[in-house]
Amino acid sequence: MFPNSTKKLYGRGWRPVLYIYGVAGLLVAAFFWYFFRERPETHPWSNEAEHALILRGREETAKHAGKQIGAAPVKELVLSGNMWCCCLMQWGTNIGWLFLMTWLPRYLLDVHQVPILERATMTMIPPLIGMIGMFCGGSLTDILGAKLGVKWGRRLPIAGSRVTAILAYVGCIGLSMLPAEHSLNTPWVFVGLFSIVAFSTDFGAAPTWAFSQDVGGRQVGAVLGWGNMWGNLGAAVAPPIYNYFLGENPTLSDWNTMFGICAASFLVSAFCALIIDASKPIAPEAD
Repeated sequence: MFPNSTKKLYGRGWRPVLYIYGVAGLLVAAFFWYFFRERPETHPWSNEAEHALILRGREETAKHAGKQIGAAPVKELVLSGNMWCCCLMQWGTNIGWLFLMTWLPRYLLDVHQVPILERATMTMIPPLIGMIGMFCGGSLTDILGAKLGVKWGRRLPIAGSRVTAILAYVGCIGLSMLPAEHSLNTPWVFVGLFSIVAFSTDFGAAPTWAFSQDVGGRQVGAVLGWGNMWGNLGAAVAPPIYNYFLGENPTLSDWNTMFGICAASFLVSAFCALIIDASKPIAPEAD
């Protein structure tokens, strides 16, 4: 739509990147199609001993694996306060998180005058740290679920991770008040704080998905889709919110206001996380 402006900013580098993304997507799709099955015991590489191990303790549920699940429990989803808390939790999370994927490069340029190549490296680091958080959050919710039950085994990791994201954004506001020459008021320190936000966001993602499995049962697809839709709506309204508070030429005060908005969004998410109850199914298993 704006080839001249885009070329002035980024040269010719964006087309090869999209080619790489497209080819990578096709390779992942082919890999998934070839290697994955609906149930692990139906995989041709799975032997009889593995079949027995997989089915141990869940023979009853395995008997119903081929049965039709039925229509999505729309009424139950709409009337469930439990699910609305989950939806609002994901909505607030994405408003606070999407800043890292949209305005972070502009922030590093405007406030810290980071050159474009170094800026690209800095922007890459938080999502990579987030990947680590995903594994850590999944492991912890497994441990807590076994010790405390799924109710608190899901609540605590999600709420706790949102609190650390809040503290990171508050830290951004505090450090920005330091003199420009201060050793803590440097772009790499802020990248560290943004990495904490990314780690915290993904740390809570795994227990959020586990919550959907807990309450969804055989309707897990509908439950996951319903909650994720509201999370995506949060991501959809985030850019207009950022634009409103930052404007065309944001000042340091505008950036700090934006950090406050992101922290408040995570606060909403943390509050909702303390209300959700993974021990309450969305619909009877018989359905």
